[in-house]
Amino acid sequence: MPKVRRKTRKRKRRRGFLRRNFLRILLPLLFFSGIALVLIHLDAGHRFRERMDRFPSRIYSAGLILRPGMDITPERLTEQLELLGYRRAESRDPGPGEYRTSWNTFTIRLRNQEGGENPPLVKARIRGRHLINLIDDEKNWLDSLPIGQRLLGTFFGDLQEERVPILLEETPIHLRRAILTIEDRRFRSHPGVDPFGIARALFANLRSGRVVQGGSTITQQLAKNLYGTGKRTVPRKIFEMIIALDLEFQFTKDEILEAYLNDIYLGQRGPVAISGVGAAAEFY
Repeated sequence: MPKVRRKTRKRKRRRGFLRRNFLRILLPLLFFSGIALVLIHLDAGHRFRERMDRFPSRIYSAGLILRPGMDITPERLTEQLELLGYRRAESRDPGPGEYRTSWNTFTIRLRNQEGGENPPLVKARIRGRHLINLIDDEKNWLDSLPIGQRLLGTFFGDLQEERVPILLEETPIHLRRAILTIEDRRFRSHPGVDPFGIARALFANLRSGRVVQGGSTITQQLAKNLYGTGKRTVPRKIFEMIIALDLEFQFTKDEILEAYLNDIYLGQRGPVAISGVGAAAEFY
């Protein structure tokens, strides 16, 4: 009986200690947790904006400007267009950045530089060694036509990634739908972390006996890229979830999707990573 009483007294002392010191423990814990969350909030927002603004520095040539009367042959114009990245069109209606020839007339569809849907279509007629005239698709005669600039070099700095910034509205709707269908079907409805996706991936992995499916949302994948490590540990996944929730608090769904489209890894060119659908479109 005395032993039982001693144990009972010890339990009562512990409970009494916890009751007396509950606020002393809880308040500092809440205080420092709040400071940590504020620091995470500020750092995640800074990293998001900085990464989305970091693109390689490029040096271009002065560019080619066509003018009626200038000295140029069909062969020379073809060479210049190829150097500037224009492609010979396979159809009668050239797409952006394409051209076709018929006798000594070049039909050139300029590149989509401003994000519009229909870049200008221009016909350039050459006779002998001279450019006779320039006519756009509205039958207007042009005094000059800037064709484009040639890329001379790219400087990547410490970020070895080829990136071409694009706006969300510039990407085809089918591409956006495909990415959301494959990567994150509930992107528009979850707060950055998808419990249903995690449960579905866990069930699939347990059933197969190996990792065959991930439960990370697009926002979590972006959080992983912002903090740059591929290690798969439980603390790391919890940290990515916290960052994902914070990004969803700071930014809109469209801003997050646009950032993801500009940041997703889509290939490799030597030591340089192809990041984002804009760079991938140019590379492939």
